[in-house]
Amino acid sequence: MSNTTKPLTPGLLNPKALLLIGVIALLAGYGLDYFQAQRGRIRLETGKENTLVTSQDTTGGKDSTATGPGFAITLDSLHIRPHTTAYQIKLMKRDTATFDHASMGNNISSTLVGLYPLEPMKNTVVDNTEYRFRLKEFYPNFEFAYEYPADRDSIQPKAPGITLELKTKEGTPIVTLHTKLPNKNKLADLVSLGASLAFYWEIPMDSVRAMVADRTEHGNRIVFSGADRRIFFIVNDSISEQPLTEKSFYKIPGQDSAGFTIIYCFPDMALLKAVPSTRGTELLNPVAHVEIWKEGQGAQDAFVYPESGPRKGGEFEIPGSGYLIGLGIDQEKEVKYCDCQVSIRESGNEKVEIVTMTAGKSANYKGYSLRPVDCRMGNPGKVILEIQKKPGRILMISGVLLAVFAILLMILRRKM
Repeated sequence: MSNTTKPLTPGLLNPKALLLIGVIALLAGYGLDYFQAQRGRIRLETGKENTLVTSQDTTGGKDSTATGPGFAITLDSLHIRPHTTAYQIKLMKRDTATFDHASMGNNISSTLVGLYPLEPMKNTVVDNTEYRFRLKEFYPNFEFAYEYPADRDSIQPKAPGITLELKTKEGTPIVTLHTKLPNKNKLADLVSLGASLAFYWEIPMDSVRAMVADRTEHGNRIVFSGADRRIFFIVNDSISEQPLTEKSFYKIPGQDSAGFTIIYCFPDMALLKAVPSTRGTELLNPVAHVEIWKEGQGAQDAFVYPESGPRKGGEFEIPGSGYLIGLGIDQEKEVKYCDCQVSIRESGNEKVEIVTMTAGKSANYKGYSLRPVDCRMGNPGKVILEIQKKPGRILMISGVLLAVFAILLMILRRKM
């Protein structure tokens, strides 16, 4: 008597049948998505309600048709976790009829053409045109550094002046007082320094005493005398004197921390050069120095910076091309640190549902997937949400799983 192995019962475990069902489910899901999928983007500002409008999926080349799922969204809160912001060069094409993908709230409506990493001296073609650009330098905390010839003692005092870095509660502005134009040698106390400033190349001591006696002038005054390198502090009708030394900090009498640092005292303003520089590596005032040229012609320098709070982004329009170069945040990396909460209200219903998206991950609401693609802190905070609905997604996933199971089952039966 021989032992025989009875084959497994066909039917629901028939690999070919399972594979056929899986393929049918996959095709059905794809077809459902092709005809019924919806997707769109909505721009939100903190505290403002906006109505969602989506479009039929145009993956297959169909014309988009605006539809409304019937609910409105309000951005309740936005928080971006601490991280190091990544920036990239953005290339745009002016188009007044197109949604501005690159910058929310930017005055220039444009189509985003491409995003490029900050790779210095790498030549990039501007959208198949004759124009080229490359990043020359990236400054994390941009400022101008000032240079002056070392042999200044031999320079005639044609337009003397002084460059100072002020230290105030509002910040550390750099100012230059000079005698090239009338009244440009003086600065009233408009920056909360605690004293007005005046520069003279030569000023007799009698003139300084006359300032003290002049009752039409009020408040503390600081007078610089360039030729003999002296500083006069006029405080409460008394005069004190200190030597004028470059790169030294001087505290304003009677102030907690306000003062100034003398960068240069020079005989001719024409020889003072401002050179792009950075103060440290912290991303406080990022600026990109970009070279742009047309084939066969010389290069132009452009300094571009990103949108920051109320400050609009500084973009450069390539002359005669219709293209713009800018500096933007790499939102693909930025959204990973974005936490936001929205309220969703359906049309004709006052009931509100709360949806939270953490670390840039998507959330679901009644079959719709909500995912932040652009997050910007500010007052107000701004978020762009990508909304999509794919009714065939479950069928497609089920079809793939059935097909994989059927193939594994076929392999197993062949080994038996």
